[in-house]
Amino acid sequence: MIVNGLIVAVAGSTGQQGGAVARRLLADGWTVRALTRDPTSPGARALANAGADVRAVDMADPAALKPALDGAYGVFSVQPASGAPGTPPDYSWQDEIAAGRNVADAAASAGVRHLVYASANSAQDRAYGALCPYAAGDAPRAQPGCRRGL
Repeated sequence: MIVNGLIVAVAGSTGQQGGAVARRLLADGWTVRALTRDPTSPGARALANAGADVRAVDMADPAALKPALDGAYGVFSVQPASGAPGTPPDYSWQDEIAAGRNVADAAASAGVRHLVYASANSAQDRAYGALCPYAAGDAPRAQPGCRRGL
């Protein structure tokens, strides 16, 4: 079953959170565009075998993100956390936030209707660096990172 022919792009699709989301969406009939740094990894190959459109995209590269999100109805984005496999030794929570902002900017530019931002390190305020700091139950509205119209 295809759900309205709508595409959901999953950034971080070969990690634990992103992989679980991609597999669930595929099982529920969504068209999944799986974004990963390494499309030859076992996780990426498994998603491709399950029907996902796997694309090589680095969240640190804003120019690569928009074409990967063009035509997507929704985006689930989980960025690598510091110490995650495949990240440089100096990768920090600031890098995670920058990657999240890159995805949010590209999603807004591509006309994506829904964005889900998941964080392993924390989306909460860290010296004004947070993507969307807000208390549980409140609409994200305080920071420029939350003003993308998504």
